[in-house]
Amino acid sequence: MFTGLLPEIEDLIEADWPKRKSRLARSILVTTLRGGAKDLYSGEVISPDNISIRQYHHIFPKSYLEKRDYSEEEINQALNVALITPTANRKISAKRPRDYIQEIENNSIEDIKERLKTHMIPLEPLIDEDYEEFIKQRAQMVYKGMSELTNGKDWRP
Repeated sequence: MFTGLLPEIEDLIEADWPKRKSRLARSILVTTLRGGAKDLYSGEVISPDNISIRQYHHIFPKSYLEKRDYSEEEINQALNVALITPTANRKISAKRPRDYIQEIENNSIEDIKERLKTHMIPLEPLIDEDYEEFIKQRAQMVYKGMSELTNGKDWRP
């Protein structure tokens, strides 16, 4: 069992893009995948067998945030990342969160809620397009997931 200290919520918020290989950013990503994360469009579970074909995706698209004058550092926060298929990444592209969520909802609102939950992605600030609130809520979700993992529990949405 893990006996070290967990990062503070503020540390989670400040963690940078996982592709830069920072330990904290990678820990955030691993934590979000431990609950059986599903691709947002297909619903396919991310597994060791298919993780190599996943792409890093800005949950709030980069161009969307740039138009709203967010800094590069704010845009590339680890909490703004999800692993998804290349197909899903192309479909989402630079769309507003509310727009791509509506496309996914062609399944059902319950399906999309469940898929987002598997990545520890809070729905309400995403569809409200409230980036600051999204980051705060996701940080709290990830912190809770890390806490459960350190106590020997596997969290599930």
